[in-house]
Amino acid sequence: MAKKKKDTKHTRLCEATGAWATKVLEDFRASGNDSYVFEQQLTNSERGIIHQMCRTMGLRSKSNGSGEERRLSLFKGDGISKSDKRRMYEARNQKEKEGDGISKSYSKHRYETRFQKAGGIRKTRISPKKLKCVSFPPEAKAVLHDLFTRYPPCDGDTTGTSLGIYTTGNVNSNWKDDFFKKPHMTKHDIENNVVSLSSRLKKERHFREIFEARSKLPIASFRDAIISAVESNQVVLIAGETGCGKTTQVPQYLLDHMWHSKKEACKIICTQPRRISAISVSDRISWERGETIGRTVGYKVRLQSEGGRESSVVFCTNGILLRVLIGKGVNSSVPDITHIIVVTNSCF
Repeated sequence: MAKKKKDTKHTRLCEATGAWATKVLEDFRASGNDSYVFEQQLTNSERGIIHQMCRTMGLRSKSNGSGEERRLSLFKGDGISKSDKRRMYEARNQKEKEGDGISKSYSKHRYETRFQKAGGIRKTRISPKKLKCVSFPPEAKAVLHDLFTRYPPCDGDTTGTSLGIYTTGNVNSNWKDDFFKKPHMTKHDIENNVVSLSSRLKKERHFREIFEARSKLPIASFRDAIISAVESNQVVLIAGETGCGKTTQVPQYLLDHMWHSKKEACKIICTQPRRISAISVSDRISWERGETIGRTVGYKVRLQSEGGRESSVVFCTNGILLRVLIGKGVNSSVPDITHIIVVTNSCF
């Protein structure tokens, strides 16, 4: 019974408030004023009823202040109710999907402008941006041509000029890259390097500790088998667990074999799938040999390199090696390459 009395009282309140509020709202819509403030104090229920009526009639309402100073303000919108706005918005989206030439950015621009005129929330006006083309003066043509010749956008290897893609005629015909050429080393130079390594191994404790740590790697027991397989076959596949020493030790085994046993200069190319790995591995091997990077071991990646022709071991990315292998002419480095080691993480 108590609940029924409460519902009856709320219904009477809604009817009484709606009667006089409807007259106030209609008079406000008919007037030339943009806003109206209720001076009398309203209860929470009355304010809620007026808020709901404003949404239905296409007006905007807002309550400000607290306690006895709380006031309800009305603002004129565009005279369209919320349900009508929704139907218009859905109809406009449907036309956009059908291809009537009205873009979404244009619709959003109109929607935001309408609310700015209504005096509501201020939003930044969105205007379509035009794409600008960058142009260079004619004098920059030669400079840009030389830049793209030395550092092609696709991979950055300088030997890409041998393809004829970035060069025409005799431009830069005298320029060549000998990074992948075999070092200028005589037997006497090789013997001096071998003696120097042996002497350091006996005298330097730190270098001896590094050598002992290398000998404890899982791949160390397969050193002779790897060298024999490489000498007897054109292609050798080496598979091992991560951390066994494949990447860092195999190039050194081949280098030591060429220097100690055959007394010959060599050019060992090792590929890495990423630039950062090529740099880090070459730095690691240089540290294990007690040298600075760029001497016996170097690397060449896009727009960055350490070492040169005198580096016997060179780390690079797969793209750079591919450009070296397809190089033609007198500047080709393929004949000087003695070993190619392709490192991959694929599982067979």
